[in-house]
Amino acid sequence: MRLRHHQNGASALAVLVIVGLFSFFLMCGMRLLPAYMDGMSVRGVLEGLAENKALVAQPLSETRKRLQGSFLTNQIEVINVKDVIIKRDKGNIIVDASYQSRVHLFSNIDAVVVFDDLQVVISK
Repeated sequence: MRLRHHQNGASALAVLVIVGLFSFFLMCGMRLLPAYMDGMSVRGVLEGLAENKALVAQPLSETRKRLQGSFLTNQIEVINVKDVIIKRDKGNIIVDASYQSRVHLFSNIDAVVVFDDLQVVISK
């Protein structure tokens, strides 16, 4: 027969702390999710641009024009086409759309999400 003091459950304080931590991380995740979705949209636009091999033979202004059209079509407002670096290097076109996004969490606390891997190379 087991004694009753060995069968204690979690105290009300422990349950409150667990619920509080879960709520905090859920709130942070919900606030950061749109920033990550925007980053995935920008990455999709860049990958679609990289598949167009005909851009290598055209001027850089054509690449910028197609990028602008894709941003408008996908309703991407987190980064402007003017902020995207487009350059030629050894016959290839390099498109760098790295940016930072600031997300307000609560009170005077913000989170900065850095998307520094948004770079594609368009080659023949």
